[in-house]
Amino acid sequence: MFMFNIIDSGQNKNRYVIGYLLWRVMTGRHDVIEYMMQVPGHARCPVDSGFASIKKLFRRSDCDALGQFETVVNKS
Repeated sequence: MFMFNIIDSGQNKNRYVIGYLLWRVMTGRHDVIEYMMQVPGHARCPVDSGFASIKKLFRRSDCDALGQFETVVNKS
């Protein structure tokens, strides 16, 4: 499993999230969990660039159905 956290790493709830993810690995629900946190002071994350490219192509496309939107997402 791969998770990217966009919340500040100093917040207390991250301790509980990490504990929960550790429990999932210890009980065999996952072999590996990659948990990444945003670097302090940086406002953008890698996920944002993916959504930006989808949004840019979506604006230039004629999309009327869910299947057409799927095509836009796959092309971006």
